Amino acid sequence: MPAPVGKSGQYAQPTRNHQAFLKADSQLAPNHALSVRYAEQRSRTDNSGVGGRSTLEYGSSSWSNNHDFTAALTSVFGATRLNELRVLVADRPADVVPNTTGPELLFASSNQGKAYSDPQGSDERRFEIVDNFSWHITGKGGEHNVKMGVDYNHTVLDGHFCNYCDGSFTLPKDIYNPNDPTTCPTNYTQRIGSTQYHIPNISYSAFAQDSWRPKKNLT
Repeated sequence: MPAPVGKSGQYAQPTRNHQAFLKADSQLAPNHALSVRYAEQRSRTDNSGVGGRSTLEYGSSSWSNNHDFTAALTSVFGATRLNELRVLVADRPADVVPNTTGPELLFASSNQGKAYSDPQGSDERRFEIVDNFSWHITGKGGEHNVKMGVDYNHTVLDGHFCNYCDGSFTLPKDIYNPNDPTTCPTNYTQRIGSTQYHIPNISYSAFAQDSWRPKKNLT
């Protein structure tokens, strides 16, 4: 029996977004203030990639959930010194789920089956700590505004990407009939190997600067 041609056309692509934000501030001591933030964003879109020559089954649903937690501690030491310590912890997973399974089918005027790139997904986890210190110094040598700081950032990205893992057929006509050689696939592509990846990244940075004013009218 000839393979049926998938239905193309216009389909609903519902999108949902949800956001939440929490904030708390506390004066731990006269010279120490703590600020805590939590932000969450969830989104989902159905039937992405559908329309034109791409049929409903060729589409996919995509979602992402972002969770960010930040904390900042501000400390004042006397009248001339200030320290700011900030911490970020984040988890940001995302995924693309196809509307169907199996190989990609590229007919003459329509894309059917599952897109070659799906399924795919990722999860980024991040930890960052930043510490900045400021010191205003006055004396016979003039005024100094000294600033220094360090930044440690650790990110890990895990995920998977199909990329022809289930194969892709190219067909010359809009229908496939095994009894008709002129409708048989003219090309087949499939990638062999793992679809997983793991990308860790650690970065460090530091700075120091001094703004010196020898006299009130000279910087």
